[in-house]
Amino acid sequence: MKKTPEQEYTAEFKALAVKRVKGGLTVGAAARELGLIDQTLRNWVKAADAGKLNGAGVKPVTAEQMELSRIRAENIRLMRENGIRARHKRKFKVPTDSKHKLPIAPNLLDRNFAPAASSQVWTSAITYLWTDEGWLYLAIVLDLFNRQVVGWSLKPRMTADIVTDALTMAWFRRKPAPGVMHNEDRGSQYASGDFQDKLAEYGMICSMSRKGNCWDNAPTESWFNSFKNERVHGWRFATREDMTATACEYIEGFYNRKRLHSTLGYKAACAVLTGLAGCSADGKTGSMNATRWKPKNRGKLRHWELRASANFSSRWNTSCGGQRWSS
Repeated sequence: MKKTPEQEYTAEFKALAVKRVKGGLTVGAAARELGLIDQTLRNWVKAADAGKLNGAGVKPVTAEQMELSRIRAENIRLMRENGIRARHKRKFKVPTDSKHKLPIAPNLLDRNFAPAASSQVWTSAITYLWTDEGWLYLAIVLDLFNRQVVGWSLKPRMTADIVTDALTMAWFRRKPAPGVMHNEDRGSQYASGDFQDKLAEYGMICSMSRKGNCWDNAPTESWFNSFKNERVHGWRFATREDMTATACEYIEGFYNRKRLHSTLGYKAACAVLTGLAGCSADGKTGSMNATRWKPKNRGKLRHWELRASANFSSRWNTSCGGQRWSS
């Protein structure tokens, strides 16, 4: 029988729980309120009375971490009372087609997922999304510095243009100096001549994960896991348009602007780059002159359309319907 891992609580959360008891609540009532076992809270009260609640080596925590601990305990209590079970992530399935004879680049990134500045290391991957109309394929480009999705593309076929379009969006959004390392898997789309030519055009350095090793591209795979758990699993999408609207809203409306990251000190991706190329002061992505969001209601769907004007004669338009060049 496997031993259940012990739940860890911050020192501040323990102090808050003890304060509830000292304030007049019974141990049982306070434990139910915070989603704790009665004996655990009773031990904390005894430790506080002995001056040993906050032992040596306790790491300082932020106000955000304290609030997350409180919310987590509240969620546990509410789920238990209402018979709600968590939706667990599904088993990872390797989508990469690496059975080809195209050239393969070495793994230069070597799992160094903490670059010192933005637009130094980008990672990319493709995932499958099922709808009643058939498959959709989503490719993203992630800036490892602030975990922002700087480029993405959705298409009904998994051809080379899905990754070149995502890369093109990322480049026009950031316009980085030559030398950006771009890490991807060994799929035929990334090894294709079209994609490799695009990397060379932008002066980027190609790095590829080792064969069958998803951990070499862990941040991108983690992003797909978050997206699917938060927006896809447990839902049925009748059309590709439904899925496209969901992905667009999640990436541009929520993830880049609002979702907090523990690796970023509980900040949103755009908050890290406020005032720099890639995010404007109001949190909108893209090194653009003008960017505005328009919510559109078409039937029961909520669509988001991003229109961006940049400092070049052609314009890169991004909408929930896909990407395209326009003059």
